[in-house]
Amino acid sequence: MKRKIFFLTGTRAEYDLLYPVLEAVNRTRGLRGEVIVSGAHLSPFHGMNINEIVKDRVPVAGRIESLMASETPEGRAISFSNLFSGLTRMLSERRPDILVVAGDREEALAGALAGNFLGIHVAHIYGGDRCLASDIDEVFRPAISKLAHLHFTAAEKHKTRLIKMGEAPETIWACGATGLDRLRKTPDLSDDVLNKKFGIDVKAPFFILIHHPTPTLNPARSGEEIEEVLKGVLPLGYPVFCSYPNFDPGNIAIRSVIDATKTKYANLIAYHNLSRDVFVALYKRCAAILGNSSSIVIEAGFLKKPGILIGPRQNLREVGSNVVRVAATATAVRKTALSALRDKSFLAKVKKCESLYGDGHSAERIAAILKRVKLDAGLLRKTMIY
Repeated sequence: MKRKIFFLTGTRAEYDLLYPVLEAVNRTRGLRGEVIVSGAHLSPFHGMNINEIVKDRVPVAGRIESLMASETPEGRAISFSNLFSGLTRMLSERRPDILVVAGDREEALAGALAGNFLGIHVAHIYGGDRCLASDIDEVFRPAISKLAHLHFTAAEKHKTRLIKMGEAPETIWACGATGLDRLRKTPDLSDDVLNKKFGIDVKAPFFILIHHPTPTLNPARSGEEIEEVLKGVLPLGYPVFCSYPNFDPGNIAIRSVIDATKTKYANLIAYHNLSRDVFVALYKRCAAILGNSSSIVIEAGFLKKPGILIGPRQNLREVGSNVVRVAATATAVRKTALSALRDKSFLAKVKKCESLYGDGHSAERIAAILKRVKLDAGLLRKTMIY
């Protein structure tokens, strides 16, 4: 009988981290992977990314509509409660051998809690990392790790941090960042395909902008932040591919600014979800990636692309020599964007930068471990080692 492994996802970014592992699991004899779809994936307001999941032809274990039409802390908590209830019922009926969660969001926390209540082994990807001081996700991530029975970290430092937290070393593997597998394996598209799709010359410079709400800021301040960023980069005249934000508090303010700005600047190309092959193809060709996404920290270095990290959202993460940290002001963003185009000294550093988060082969390592690891009651009965 195949070992049944469920993957829980609630956002596009998280799904793209899980997908390489899900794919590797389903290529491995003796394993079967299925995905539980929830949260923003099922929201028209957030782009209905379930459509992209269906295109991937991955087995879907179930769908849980959990997201409240609210960006208040109360709404976020109720969305968590909705997901936890629905997930508990689904897991109780389907009984996977392992539930895989990723990162630091409430979806992963709900999954880890439900798994523990039901006696299901929980595997956590991206534990031991850090992000933003005073952010609720900075609390969620270690909480998820304490609830997990198997750990797959993106770096050796993260493994060390989990051991310091009291996790047993034999349950932790530093496999690398799974997002790099996507970049390595996704087939490239031709320049002609991209040119026709967007009506631009992708051989000429363009930027990618991914900017999410910063939870420590007032939601209105998130709108002011993106306004400054857009004021800094758009007048340069280069095309800017701008992602709409995740659904954290402050997302409505950011969306409103993007929508208002794209009527004034023809070079602003706003999108909810790009297909994986299109996004990766653009990433490989862009002059730089800007914003406050973890992609700037982890994936830009792997592709040796300039990264402009704006504001405090990633202030606890280790970055490579390809990344410049700047304040969320139009002047700082404009100056750094121009450096990414013209500063020969900086560009030389970018070409020499090394990936801090792996080699793009993490998924196959994780799948192999998920196949061979012994699952028993002893693994479920965790004991702190400190």
